[in-house]
Amino acid sequence: MKIQLVTAALLATTVMAGPGLAQGTFSSGAPKSTWNNGPAPRAPGYTPYVPQAPVAPRPSMTPRTYGSPQASTPAPFKPYEPYKIHPGTSLFGPDGKPKR
Repeated sequence: MKIQLVTAALLATTVMAGPGLAQGTFSSGAPKSTWNNGPAPRAPGYTPYVPQAPVAPRPSMTPRTYGSPQASTPAPFKPYEPYKIHPGTSLFGPDGKPKR
């Protein structure tokens, strides 16, 4: 029972301290460069982007002015007409045979 307790304590210590001891043991010298360590490397002959100068607005982009709207005239009065059923067309003639 005593051996099991010692083994469990040794295993727990190894599990807890192992990652802390392993920090930095896999590097081969100076830390590797990351994007946070400075500006990004640029290709030789790099020229920064410079936007083009603005051009004169196109005629379609200039605001237009319109005259005042013309007064609308009401439609002439039409009395109520009841709904007329469409006569319809049929593919069949009066004898039941196809027309076409």
